[in-house]
Amino acid sequence: EGTSLGTHHGTPFYTIGQKVGPHIGINIKKPIKDAQRKFYVVEKIKNNALIVAPEGHPSLKISKIFINSLHLINPKNPIPKKLAARIRHLGSLIPGKLKKQNKKYIFIFSKPIFGLAPGQHIVLYSHDKIIGGGEIRL
Repeated sequence: EGTSLGTHHGTPFYTIGQKVGPHIGINIKKPIKDAQRKFYVVEKIKNNALIVAPEGHPSLKISKIFINSLHLINPKNPIPKKLAARIRHLGSLIPGKLKKQNKKYIFIFSKPIFGLAPGQHIVLYSHDKIIGGGEIRL
């Protein structure tokens, strides 16, 4: 932690959650204990630096997201308390709660999940009915 591992072509070329390696222009020297593990982008910071972590690291798991431009299928219906979220087209349903805070919607997962990135979309379900969806912001 806190050690420079390598070089890259600039933060605009990479996405949070993206796998790191020479195939995308990131050359890193992995610590010996993590030599066989995959590394992922955790954060992009202002001085053109990427924060990366090995698979399984707690910083790669996210417990809540902000939903940008939430679209409700029927805005007149109350939002159910128990919801499930789907991130990818064939992804599993992940239980959680939707909260509104200062005119922003936040989805809190029942347990932290791996592999979310800003710009992906979330679809909210109540049982087998779609309630709505929107763009993920971290």
